[in-house]
Amino acid sequence: MPAQPTPAPTCAIGAIMMVNFGTGAPLIPPGASLQSFFGSTTLPASSNVFAVDVNMSAPTCSVPWTVSSSDRTAVQLSPAQGQGEAWVEIFVVANSGGARATPITIAGQTVTVSQQGK
Repeated sequence: MPAQPTPAPTCAIGAIMMVNFGTGAPLIPPGASLQSFFGSTTLPASSNVFAVDVNMSAPTCSVPWTVSSSDRTAVQLSPAQGQGEAWVEIFVVANSGGARATPITIAGQTVTVSQQGK
């Protein structure tokens, strides 16, 4: 009997992990949603930088993904798109005005980044 071919891996966005850019400390465990952090956290008015690991479900996958911010003067994301596993930087600009909330989307996960006013 001939050997059965190995099935191709299922390619999709897998676990997403987020760390504090300055310390490298994990803010959400691998596989948790970004909502688990941003849904319960209001950031200070000072600037903040986070790194999100967009992880793929299989190492050989190369699924394209995008990021977006509804207000780039409040929250900047880089790079704007990618393919396969990569890191996305979230830069929350210092806020000199009133409290604000900015929806962002990273690889299909939409969350609102809340930030205190000055």
